[in-house]
Amino acid sequence: MLMPLEAHESESHSEPVNLLQRRECEDLQDKASNPTCRRSLAALPLADDFRFLDSARETLYYHFGFKTTVETPPPSTDPLPSSAVSHVLGEHQSEWIERPLVDPISGRDIKDDVSTFFGYLSKAKKPDDMPAELYDLRQPDLAPLRPSPIQLRWEIINKITYYFFTPKDPVPDGALESVVVRSATFAVEILRRDWMCLEEVVLNLLARGIAFNTLVRASPAVSPQIKGSVELAVYRGLGYRAKDFQAHPGEYARYEAIRNQFLSSGRGRAALLMGGVIARLARGVVSSQSVCCGPTKTVRDNGRCFWDGLSSSPAYWDDVLTAAELDLICGVYEVATGQRDSHRDGQQTRCVSWWPLPGAWQTSGLNMGHWTPACEAWFQQRLAQIRAGDTQCELQTLSQWRNNLKGDWRCMNLWSRNEQLAEAFLAENGTRIMRGTDAQQFLSTIFNQQRSSDGFYFGLRTEHPESPTAECAAVEADHDPPVAANKQAPTPEIQQITREFWDTRRKISTTLVRGREIEQKLRALHVKRPDIIYLSSSELSNRLARVQAELATERSRVREAENIFHDIQRECKTPTVVPQLLEAMVEG
Repeated sequence: MLMPLEAHESESHSEPVNLLQRRECEDLQDKASNPTCRRSLAALPLADDFRFLDSARETLYYHFGFKTTVETPPPSTDPLPSSAVSHVLGEHQSEWIERPLVDPISGRDIKDDVSTFFGYLSKAKKPDDMPAELYDLRQPDLAPLRPSPIQLRWEIINKITYYFFTPKDPVPDGALESVVVRSATFAVEILRRDWMCLEEVVLNLLARGIAFNTLVRASPAVSPQIKGSVELAVYRGLGYRAKDFQAHPGEYARYEAIRNQFLSSGRGRAALLMGGVIARLARGVVSSQSVCCGPTKTVRDNGRCFWDGLSSSPAYWDDVLTAAELDLICGVYEVATGQRDSHRDGQQTRCVSWWPLPGAWQTSGLNMGHWTPACEAWFQQRLAQIRAGDTQCELQTLSQWRNNLKGDWRCMNLWSRNEQLAEAFLAENGTRIMRGTDAQQFLSTIFNQQRSSDGFYFGLRTEHPESPTAECAAVEADHDPPVAANKQAPTPEIQQITREFWDTRRKISTTLVRGREIEQKLRALHVKRPDIIYLSSSELSNRLARVQAELATERSRVREAENIFHDIQRECKTPTVVPQLLEAMVEG
């Protein structure tokens, strides 16, 4: 199961933010209790629809590594049924079964190949167990090993592996330093996609609802004391409710107002980083640019410190939500059960919520690590039922959420196997930067900081250091790389060409973005003034192709004329005959 980043290490937080005043909340609740207001609440537009960037075929490749070749794959003894495949991909089952999945190269339906692929994946323990005809990590020209402006390394902090993506070139002050994920699956997916900079990585992860962090390196926390940004109260979340409490649209409107006001504060950034249902609730309220700017200036006061406690180990910081803040975002209430206990005022309570807490979402059948069409369908359906006052859409406890969102064991097994293969691939190819890299030089880059007992550094796509160090030589002796590296280092000419290549790609990307902006302006202008002749990019491409074809034809005719001219020169001894023959040909 893919697990998002959680808050469980040393944390410290800022002073509380001002939420809605109690009187304003009561007024809102009274107004929303009116039947007329309830009808207006039901007529409200649902939360902004999630715009999915990837098709099912793209998800198969980027997330699982499914890539067909011209060769026929060996049949699987246990192919995955189509209904289970749709669940794994987070697609609507009816749409997946009815709609063909066409390979763009061969033009054939490859759904049977997908079922075969998942049949192998359900039993695979290492990449070699997968058929090379369907799995990109066993095919030549691996996308994750191509040169890139960003590089990957991973560190083990408190027995948890963190995958760091950092730029190769030095970053200016205030720029994003790193993007960190805790899943090897998503680390390999980022490598497959060839994103050019950290900002592009951040925006794409946010657009897909994937959990990550933007860690900055700083001195470790002096004290692990926790200061909640939401005032700690006797009861959790939105407070205590009597035994006969019944949730209704007015109560949900009150909760939404409190939640959105909290998300509008500086703490909302941490909600987008969590992915899953928390990020979905924050979508539309919190700006994506707040994440691209890196941790807040008060991160050392209200953030979390990622550190193993050793003085020789680096410490990192980022904005992370506390348990009290998560209760507020998910809409947790403590409702009396009518029984007595020995805690607090002697009243026994149970915690219920409008939306599942991260603990329930992580183990749910909807959680694929990113937001899927199935997740969005469930979210919109529940939101519509809540606003319509549907009696079946009740507040649920943690155990009820887990039972109602229980997943298929086959899907969970596939997610686990995919993560296992990604981890094995990264471990095996940690030293394969590019062909011709010296292993000792590579290790000197990996271990360029002081090592802790459990903080090992590995990397992909790193730059070549100037010279190895004695410490790195000792490390290499203790930890031989799993893949033998060639001793011949790349020449400066190759390095220069590589840099020029990525500079050119960066310029092309910038030009494409600018071209799209100009095209949008032209389209808007064309709508306002139909008399203006506007050509789309596809029409311009077609015209360019026709001109190039005509030019090629003219060049062919010129070559034919030149050949005739040379033949005449060879045949004729007298130069004066040539013009006469040419003149005769023209007249003819």
